[in-house]
Amino acid sequence: MEDASKEFKANQPSFDHGKQIVEYRKLRGLTQQELADQTGVSLRTVQRIEKGEVSPRPYTLRQLKQALDIPAQTLQIDQNDAERTNVQILRWIIWSSLLIPFFYAVIAYFFWKKAHWTSNSRTKLKPVIILNLIVSWIVLPIGSILLLLVMLAFDTPLFLKYLPTLLLPYWLLCLINIIASSRLIKKATLHAPTPSHS
Repeated sequence: MEDASKEFKANQPSFDHGKQIVEYRKLRGLTQQELADQTGVSLRTVQRIEKGEVSPRPYTLRQLKQALDIPAQTLQIDQNDAERTNVQILRWIIWSSLLIPFFYAVIAYFFWKKAHWTSNSRTKLKPVIILNLIVSWIVLPIGSILLLLVMLAFDTPLFLKYLPTLLLPYWLLCLINIIASSRLIKKATLHAPTPSHS
């Protein structure tokens, strides 16, 4: 067992998704079907990833790495790559407040809960989620009611004529929230600390 472990460490390739998954799988003595069974990934998906036909999603990549016991340093690199993608998605969700002001924060919350983050990043991003929940479910509704009351004070023709002007404070509030959220995201530590080597 020790000899096999030494051989495995000595022959560890650099991880480059499909091509390198083949090398790790063979080093572990697994067939494609066995790897698929261990990870819950379909055999067809494993085959396509190994051939380089598709890039694995972050969740699929984590399952493959765990099954193949890929080194933590390599996993850390890919976690950071996955987090950069997740941060970009989170930014787009927040920008969607311009179109879906009351429900985008719920989408952001569930994405923050379900997406793969390091524990440090999840903690640092929590204020972003709290801010957007407050804005979405308290500030925007109150602002919308006030705007509606102002609109109802006008006759219909005037209401239609000045609708863009009356909605300007609403969109301005959304943009302020987007800027504040972007600053909080930028300040967040989105990469786990590099493991120290003794």
